[in-house]
Amino acid sequence: MATRTDVDVSEEPDPGTSAGRIVKRLVVGCATVLALSCLSMCGGCWMWSRTQRRVVDEELARLEEAGLAPDWDQILGPEPDRNGADAVNRVFEAVGDLWERDEQEATAVDGMAAGLTDPEGYEEQFGPGGWNDPALIDEKLPGVLARLASSESSLEEALAADGWRFDTSWGEVPFPEVPHLMQVRELGSILIARASHASAEGRLDDAWDDLIRYARLAELLDDPSLIGFLVRKAMTGVLVDATEQLLARGLPSDEQADRLGAHLERLERATEEGYARALRTELATALLIFDGLIGDRDLDEETRRSLSAEGLTTQVPIFSRLLLADRRAYVTILGRAIRATAAGGDLATAERALGEIDDEVEQLGVMTPITRLLLPALFASHRKRYQGLAELRLARAGLAFALAGRDANLPSRPGEVTTIEIARDPFSRLAEPLRYQRIDERRALLWSVGEDGDDDRGREPDFDAIDDEDGDIVFEIELKPLD
Repeated sequence: MATRTDVDVSEEPDPGTSAGRIVKRLVVGCATVLALSCLSMCGGCWMWSRTQRRVVDEELARLEEAGLAPDWDQILGPEPDRNGADAVNRVFEAVGDLWERDEQEATAVDGMAAGLTDPEGYEEQFGPGGWNDPALIDEKLPGVLARLASSESSLEEALAADGWRFDTSWGEVPFPEVPHLMQVRELGSILIARASHASAEGRLDDAWDDLIRYARLAELLDDPSLIGFLVRKAMTGVLVDATEQLLARGLPSDEQADRLGAHLERLERATEEGYARALRTELATALLIFDGLIGDRDLDEETRRSLSAEGLTTQVPIFSRLLLADRRAYVTILGRAIRATAAGGDLATAERALGEIDDEVEQLGVMTPITRLLLPALFASHRKRYQGLAELRLARAGLAFALAGRDANLPSRPGEVTTIEIARDPFSRLAEPLRYQRIDERRALLWSVGEDGDDDRGREPDFDAIDDEDGDIVFEIELKPLD
């Protein structure tokens, strides 16, 4: 019979389950997970970056297909022939910077210009007494006009030249320089002041000639930036007001009327195309800045200086890739706005599109600070284009009606003069023409329905009212009695 023997077997530790091996496996496992996570994150970032860039490329392709690509060559063409630029600089030097050197002389210019373009405002601002009264204007203005007269040949040379754009910096891309815009407005104010002075002395031919010079100056202001568009819009508004006031003092010759009408027509075309062109310039500039910040583009020295002058960094930031989301939002949203506001489009359709885009901008998060900051300001200037179109079309029609009343009474209705064609009102929802109403034999009203789209029968808006859009854009024709 077998006898069972109990053997005490001591348990040896399993080499595979030692504490050191467990720690080692944990470390290896964690390292593997970390490596995979890093690879996954890098891959995700790479895919995200590719997506941001692809969306931008697709939007730019759509703009190019529509003929609206933000390309400097298409926006500006080749470097323009700057014939006349030196001549107009000589004019600026002769006139001097009035606003810095002699505030009273500057006030004299503003006062005389207001006398022609805003008679009621002139009466309110330049009442008797004080250092800005009309007597001071009469004292100071001759010296200013003498300096302008001394540069008359340079002025005529500049205005006769084609294709120049004042002072624009040309490097890898052109950067408009703001001071030249202020110089143009300064020279324009002096021309309007001189026209007012000549009109007050009964020299109507000289007054109309200076107004035509002013129109040519506004036409030559071909800066493609948004601020350039707004400066020219302001100048055309002054031109229209001055035309209205001069017609009441005496009519231009047929030759002068033809020249002024041609300038008004060209300014109208430039205004029609100006807003979308300005947005394309803003987009091209933004692409340059974004690409420089992100590191996708090497900037030349001149561009670096231009960016530095604007307070923008030219060094690639550590988190530059985060700007890709902002770049994508900016390009896609502004691209849609450019297509929506292309020349020849309908105001109501464009307004709806911009309204929807504005709502989207409001919903953007903190990842898009540049887009949220800049786009609302760009869209706010959209109606300036339609205001400019309405004003210029009113001035052209008003000039035609006034000439028709040179030797006869004003027409009782537009159809009486077959040579007068009244343009479409850009604010009319039904694409109707500008309105015309004769008040008496020598007075008539032309008007656009204005921003609210409602016909108020030629009533101008009350800008002190709560709803300052309630009213029409009005051009009044008031001629001297027939002899």
